[in-house]
Amino acid sequence: MQRFSIGLSALRTSQYLLESVSNNISNAGTEGYHRRQVDLQARNPQTRYNFRVGDGVDVGSVRRLRDAVAEDTLLSVSGDVSRVDRLVTVQRQIEAALLAGDDAIGLTLDTFFSDITRLSSAPGEVALQTSVRESAADLSDLLRNSAAELNGIRTNLEMQIFNEIEQANQHFIDVSTTSDTIARQLNQGFTPNHEFDQRDLSVTRLNEIVGLRRYDEPDGDMTLIIGRHASKQGLKPDRINVVQTGQQIELYLNDSSQPLEIEGGRLAGLLELYNSTVPQFNDRLDHLANELIHQVNQIHATGLGSAGGYQFSIGNVPVSDSTALLQDAFPNANLSAGEITVGLVDENGVRTTEVISIDPAADTLDDVLTTLNAVTGFSGQVRADDQKVQFMASPGRRFDFAGGFATEPDMTLVTGTSVATLTGAYQGDSNQEISVQISGSGSIGSANSLVAEVYSAGGDLLRQFNLGDGYEPGSEVELWEGVRVSFSAGDLNNADQFGTRLTANGDTSGLLSAIGINAFFSGSNANDIAVDEALLSDSTRFAVGLSGDVSDTRNLRRMMDLADATIMPDSQTLSQYSDQTGMLLGFEISANTSLSASLNAYQNRLEQERDSVSGVDLNEELVNLQRYQKAYEAAVRVIQANDSLLTELLNII
Repeated sequence: MQRFSIGLSALRTSQYLLESVSNNISNAGTEGYHRRQVDLQARNPQTRYNFRVGDGVDVGSVRRLRDAVAEDTLLSVSGDVSRVDRLVTVQRQIEAALLAGDDAIGLTLDTFFSDITRLSSAPGEVALQTSVRESAADLSDLLRNSAAELNGIRTNLEMQIFNEIEQANQHFIDVSTTSDTIARQLNQGFTPNHEFDQRDLSVTRLNEIVGLRRYDEPDGDMTLIIGRHASKQGLKPDRINVVQTGQQIELYLNDSSQPLEIEGGRLAGLLELYNSTVPQFNDRLDHLANELIHQVNQIHATGLGSAGGYQFSIGNVPVSDSTALLQDAFPNANLSAGEITVGLVDENGVRTTEVISIDPAADTLDDVLTTLNAVTGFSGQVRADDQKVQFMASPGRRFDFAGGFATEPDMTLVTGTSVATLTGAYQGDSNQEISVQISGSGSIGSANSLVAEVYSAGGDLLRQFNLGDGYEPGSEVELWEGVRVSFSAGDLNNADQFGTRLTANGDTSGLLSAIGINAFFSGSNANDIAVDEALLSDSTRFAVGLSGDVSDTRNLRRMMDLADATIMPDSQTLSQYSDQTGMLLGFEISANTSLSASLNAYQNRLEQERDSVSGVDLNEELVNLQRYQKAYEAAVRVIQANDSLLTELLNII
């Protein structure tokens, strides 16, 4: 019977080996499966006739082949791969939103300024004016579309974040449940290889989402480390909770009060994109649009179209609170302490100017309107129906903010009978006060010594000219920087004087742009920028100059200068800032693409190292299958031989 026992042990062992090999072959393509290896051990020998004789074979154990070092390293690397690959994918979507081929923002911006330059050569040409408005509309559409795409990307990122968290929480449940099963089977003396595979697969999938480290204990327990949080598995499933604060998303693990800092996995990439990358480029897009709106509107508001001044003008920005300080009422506007110069022209063509001071940190819109309403022939109010500011001139008058000067200076300090009249166009670059003092006395055009001396506000003599013998009453002479003066017949006395203000910029405070008066663009950022509807419906409102004359292109030249103005951060122009946005994004994509290639190559090498130990080699398993099949056949022959011997023995008896 002993011989039968040996043969049966060989038969059972060979059968088990065949089953193990078959299981390896059938799971060759199963994700997370580790190759099983059966370890055999000889039975304790029996003593027969003073000799120790072998007693057959038993299955000692079934090992799950696993390279712990390679797999732990692979776990870390695969988390980084998931993070970087997700970054590159979405960054390319952002690139497509900002750099749409021939419709790239920088190129469209250059086209807009090029059309303004072309218009300056023929400011009255309707086709060229239309071209400027159309290129401005194209630029506005592109900015809005880019902003909408970025907003869509961010909305999609939010959905992905919640989806990944839902999957991660399910994987936490799977890991916890499997860990509990492993503990129970180990306590019962079993080796839960299948459950180990299941748990490892769940951990791998969880790692692709959140990036983690694992610590395996000798008793089969496992601790997961995510960020700075460590959690032993099997007691209670972990859970990631989401808290949205403003436009930011924070994650918390279980009941922790400290935010979960995820360093790897898709979720880390998604959070970086949602909380940082997309807002960064959205802010740059908004900053570009806001500065473009403000700068162009500020120039346009202080210019004049072919129709000249305005009987009324309505802003395009609703005012939420006219009693709030200006800096609070218009937080996105580029306001500063400065002055607004209101120009009024009556039916006789006489122009007067009034200057009011504005301090955004001390004045409210109501304060400004009260001061403006004190200007003769001018009024302003906040409309009740749409909360927009409206300015009006009294009947027979028209107003503007083009600066310039009053055509009839204040002659209060002149004791003579001659009256001065100003004409021309001020060509200076800054607002300034000048005064004219008379040296000598006598009649205009005949006095022996009658000189007008022009002084700056600081008392510097700028120039002087003759008003006596040789001057023809009523003729114009150069006063200062494009402004001409004429004196009527009459007389002037020594020390007579008058002053005038020469205004190059009708609004140094930025308020007109903030309230959208006579605006070129409407909106405040990339989400709502558009060409102003009033300008689209009435081409005469296109403020190409400062006087209303069809040949005046001074305001266009100011817009042209804006193309080269270093008004953006780091002393950049609008186009340079737009180009830098693309360069920053391109650099990040290039860096992450290179990093992704390196990480993927490293991951592939680690996978090969892992598979060399735990992967199923079908060729090797087929060889083992044949070997174990022969062993099985040999075991059968042993049993048959022993059966034959026993039969012969029984026949003898």
